[in-house]
Amino acid sequence: SNRSRKIKSDFLIVTQNGNELILNSKRGLRQGISRYISSINGVSQEGLLYGHKSFNKPTTRKERKRLISMLSIAKSYGLKVLIIDYCVSPSYVDNSYQLNEKMGFISYAAPRIALDTISSYPPYPYNMNLEDVTKISEAKNFLCILNPAPFGAPEKFLMALKETDYDMIIMDAFYSKNRPFTREEISSLRFKKHGGKRLILSYMSVG
Repeated sequence: SNRSRKIKSDFLIVTQNGNELILNSKRGLRQGISRYISSINGVSQEGLLYGHKSFNKPTTRKERKRLISMLSIAKSYGLKVLIIDYCVSPSYVDNSYQLNEKMGFISYAAPRIALDTISSYPPYPYNMNLEDVTKISEAKNFLCILNPAPFGAPEKFLMALKETDYDMIIMDAFYSKNRPFTREEISSLRFKKHGGKRLILSYMSVG
């Protein structure tokens, strides 16, 4: 974070599934939490409401409660909270978006755990927003798509993303092992289909 922000002051860092870093073993705030919070811009969590253990299955009440307790602390510190739920049943998808919004989180209901396709339900981003999004705090929705291989070619993948109106796209920096996306290709995604700037975040696994 320190190195990145020296190069680009508004560089964004969002952690994923690392929310236990907020608390210590006694469920109190971890020592040094303020330094950690100031180093990131947001947190994300997979399977908060659906798909934590099995695709298109509700996450247990106990696990939801545990995760929400940590995510709520992150939100109270001003961090953006992103949720990826794995569900495809329309009732689950609707419930996911509505409940996450009620908690002050933004979410994406992914139709596949592989994150290799763009959801077709609803046919437009939840809380679609055509205004410019230049800060993560302005984002009202997002798309997470990490495996572009099913699209067949980089050009087809990029075109599919250009045809969306998501405020933020989280994607891999590479189309395949030896084929990184170019600066020009990423720049071509920075506007939503129907107008307005959007943010592009690179997914990098450190697991």
